[in-house]
Amino acid sequence: MKLIFNKNAEGAMEVKIMDKKNIKEFSYVEMIKLLRENNKFEESDFGENITEDEKKRIKTMLLEINTAIAKTNKKE
Repeated sequence: MKLIFNKNAEGAMEVKIMDKKNIKEFSYVEMIKLLRENNKFEESDFGENITEDEKKRIKTMLLEINTAIAKTNKKE
């Protein structure tokens, strides 16, 4: 699963989910479902209007989630 980050005309962050070749509107339920199936996020895509600082913070957050999932899977 890959997340795609962009900003709309008002500057608000928008996220979409790509699973295989399907792009869907972001939903926490869908994200959790796909994380349970795939166990991690793939490298995200960022629109041109996402700053380097925002990219860094998003990548850090996703790395922390991937690490937590890996630890949980090890315990099981």
